[in-house]
Amino acid sequence: MFRNYLKLAIRNLLKHKAYSFINIAGLALGMACCILILLYVQDELSYDKFHRDADRIFRVAMTIDTRGVPTSFAPTMGPLAAALVNDYPEITEVVQVLPARTVQVSPAPDQHYYEERAYLADSSFFRIFSFPLLHGDPAQALAQGNAVVITRAKALKYFGQENALGKRLEVNGTSYLVTGVMKDIPSNSHFKPEVVSSLALLRGQGFMQNWHANMLHTYIKIAEGVSPKAFEQKISNVADRYVGDQIRANNQTYTYFLQPITAIHLHSDLRYELEANSRMVYVQIFSGAAVLILFIACINFMNLATARSMRRAKEVGLRKVVGAYRSQLMKQFLGESLLYSLLAVLLAITVVEISLPFFNALAAKNLDLNLTANASLLTGIVFITVLVGLLSGSYPALLISAFRPAEVLKGKLSAGSPLSRFGAHSLRKVLVVLQFSISIALITGTLVISRQLNFLQEQNLGFAKEQMLVLALRGRSELAEKFETYKSEFLQHPNVLSATVSHSVPGRGVSNNLIAERENQDNRVQMNLLFVDYDFLKTYGIPLLAGRDFSNEITTDANGKVALLNEAAMKAFGWNDPSTVVGKQFDGFTGPEAIGVVKDFHFKSLHESVGPLMMLVQPRSFQYLSLRLKTENTAETMAFAQQKWSTLLPDKPFEYFFLDEDYDKQYQAEQRLGTVFSNFSILAIFIACFGLLGLASYAAEQRTKEIGIRKVLGASVSGIVGLLSKDFVKLVLISNILAWPIARYAMSRWLENFAYRVDLGWWIFALAGGVALLIAVLTVSTQAIKAALANPVKALRYE
Repeated sequence: MFRNYLKLAIRNLLKHKAYSFINIAGLALGMACCILILLYVQDELSYDKFHRDADRIFRVAMTIDTRGVPTSFAPTMGPLAAALVNDYPEITEVVQVLPARTVQVSPAPDQHYYEERAYLADSSFFRIFSFPLLHGDPAQALAQGNAVVITRAKALKYFGQENALGKRLEVNGTSYLVTGVMKDIPSNSHFKPEVVSSLALLRGQGFMQNWHANMLHTYIKIAEGVSPKAFEQKISNVADRYVGDQIRANNQTYTYFLQPITAIHLHSDLRYELEANSRMVYVQIFSGAAVLILFIACINFMNLATARSMRRAKEVGLRKVVGAYRSQLMKQFLGESLLYSLLAVLLAITVVEISLPFFNALAAKNLDLNLTANASLLTGIVFITVLVGLLSGSYPALLISAFRPAEVLKGKLSAGSPLSRFGAHSLRKVLVVLQFSISIALITGTLVISRQLNFLQEQNLGFAKEQMLVLALRGRSELAEKFETYKSEFLQHPNVLSATVSHSVPGRGVSNNLIAERENQDNRVQMNLLFVDYDFLKTYGIPLLAGRDFSNEITTDANGKVALLNEAAMKAFGWNDPSTVVGKQFDGFTGPEAIGVVKDFHFKSLHESVGPLMMLVQPRSFQYLSLRLKTENTAETMAFAQQKWSTLLPDKPFEYFFLDEDYDKQYQAEQRLGTVFSNFSILAIFIACFGLLGLASYAAEQRTKEIGIRKVLGASVSGIVGLLSKDFVKLVLISNILAWPIARYAMSRWLENFAYRVDLGWWIFALAGGVALLIAVLTVSTQAIKAALANPVKALRYE
């Protein structure tokens, strides 16, 4: 029986090649999209699950509440590790990790590299994290103060094919012994250390004993059977045991909480994360879009199958007359549907193989389609294949198998027929409306995301980011103190308009500290700190509202004795007039005096509103040299900068970036989302129009004789095109009415992620609907024009 069904399915597929091509191609595109997103989701959900006992590993994070304003941080304080081990027997292991960020690594006197993923860690590092060592003893690798562990990729970079174990490396000028070589860190790790040195030498320093300096990321492993929820409650106020009086004196509360290591990548967005995390909402958006596109493809199949059911009515009638049961006919038609689905998935896998490199570049991933090694992916593909086959074939199978043989053989399939009772014609209309509603919603999303990204890139940030060349000093304090020399050397070129040095630049993060007004200790603000030099405001074009700028002619301006505040800081302290701020004294950090107020500028991304900022002169902290350039002769200026750098700092790599490009990297996730949405929108409208083309072709075929009569009676080509297009245009207009409120709600929710955002004007929805309508009309018109130009004599003979 199965063999017979298969023969019939293949015969029917070959008999109607155009119909089969439309169905298989549409399903294949939808399935390919689903498989790509399945790979993406599988990777996103796999983060940090490779660690041994991952379900018992947690990061201890904290919330600092200052006068009712809570801020959550990923790093905690140095003394916390010892307190946890001593006070809570539920903890079996604890490790603290200190991000060194970018360091200079020198394997030889004439070799210097900047490494951005450098960390310091306790000796228990490898007892919590399952980063296998290819060489070295994980128990002892970080036990000594001068020990460093590097990845295999870095070992090859520094020492070639030689065994790196026992070699010497200079890290920021300090000599370290390579005590281990790690296997390269998996891409699905929430942080990817490439150079890990021992934290032992720093344990005696003051900041490591300070309960108010949260700089270290603390990870714990709890014993089996311990409830994470109950244990989280137990440790939430651990700092109160040690420095509770000090915390309360600062009008603060410290609350500690646990984050499962497997949840950090998708569910954590705290201040000072080790690396940028993703968001669960993007996984949901991509998954939803893929499912909707597959649904559109299934709708195509159902629509075309029900539309062509009349052609198979006589076949069904004859089979029933010779004894076929309805259940047998349903199996036959479902079998055909499953065959289409199987052929579609084979084509989809080919499409995925071809498109995977482009998708990887888009999603910043390194995914591969290895079905033999990925059982869960293979299971998912099989599930999608069967689901699509059953979903798209179920209604057509029910409909066609219900035909009554007597009516069919007499050619009576009108008012009282099952075709009418099942409402197939109405269902097709509903399905077309659903298809285009989804497509219009995706187009609307694409337009909104594109507009928001343009807004972010064109928004006035309060400082000049264009033509700003930033050189990374990456030096120690003795180099940073020579900043005036560096500036004067670069200012020799006529294309360099201005120069300044700072410990950070907009978009690269700032420090923070609790600052109090000296005359009113209850007036405290969690302040962002930016260390700059005397020419920062001038170079970055930041207006001064009151007071004066820093001056190198006033000795008290150096070393954090005076400060500039922004408007947000002024308002956070409760002041409204910039002139009243000048002369205010502060406690906290270096205890500076305010000498002026600057206009707010965005030192972080536009995801956040401008926060309180205090700027101070701290030469020993400078890390970046910013050069404002003329617009012309950029290549010549760059060559000069590189030559000058090699003269001034021959032992340091020339590392640079342009600030506008670097600042916009903060919106990479949104840019990826916009690209994915635009591709999904194109795919959705393409698949929908593919189906519409088939339906238009069928509609024209069904009305062949009518069209012939109208042409004989004098109907114009445009009139016939309008006649055939009218019904489809109505359906697309209805789709707009359904899509607009859904798209508005979804995009309003997405825009809530930004402190500064565009308005959802009516024209965005009208444009999306207009694009969909235009594409639909053009699609239908191709078949309508073909039918209108046909010979009316042949049309009148059509049966």
